[in-house]
Amino acid sequence: MLEAAAHSFLVDLPDQALFVDTDPGRVIQIVENLLTNAAKYTPAGGTIRLALSRDDLDATITVRDTGIGIAGEDLPSIFGIFTQLPSGQSRSQGGLGIGLSLVRALTERHGGKVVAGGHRVLIVDDNEDAALSLATLLEIDGHDARTASSGAMALGLVSALSLDVVVIDIGLPDMSGYDLASLVRQTTGGDSLQLIALTGRSQPQDRQAAVEAGFQDFMTKPLDYESLLDMLR
Repeated sequence: MLEAAAHSFLVDLPDQALFVDTDPGRVIQIVENLLTNAAKYTPAGGTIRLALSRDDLDATITVRDTGIGIAGEDLPSIFGIFTQLPSGQSRSQGGLGIGLSLVRALTERHGGKVVAGGHRVLIVDDNEDAALSLATLLEIDGHDARTASSGAMALGLVSALSLDVVVIDIGLPDMSGYDLASLVRQTTGGDSLQLIALTGRSQPQDRQAAVEAGFQDFMTKPLDYESLLDMLR
């Protein structure tokens, strides 16, 4: 299916093997269903990415594509049995709408969880209560959010996790948010990761410093949550 649609297929595996307690056949079935779904709903010539990473004691399999996407209001039902969203019915190729439901059932029987549509977000702020509160809100809105209280901790998570967005408080205890952003850019080797600066200062020179450090977006405190959500869409 990938070759027939002329998709680019990119695989990102960790340097070291991950050992997990699973039924190998069922894990193959999970990955096959996810890739089949991605191939169906991505217009010809798209890009599909399969990644494996370690997240504490769990192995995380991530599939991303440049497909038609899922509307926010449809996210709660996407893993339901016989679910076929109106936006994708023309591309279903006669499917019954059980593929993602099976993915969820098999994943949960292994003690795991499956999520779709959201971003993997890291919030870097030494105010741990504020960071955890923001992470909770993002989780409610369908994102996978983690927190770090220092630059060093953040760099470790950036290296270990497959992240989409990092929100960085400029006033960190061990380094400035600007320095952290520069180091993150060096670690990831490009601009694919969205960096959002969070600061109490909003003078033109502060914004310019953020741009020079590698931030694409800039927010002032107190954080406007709806504006943040808009940046993630």
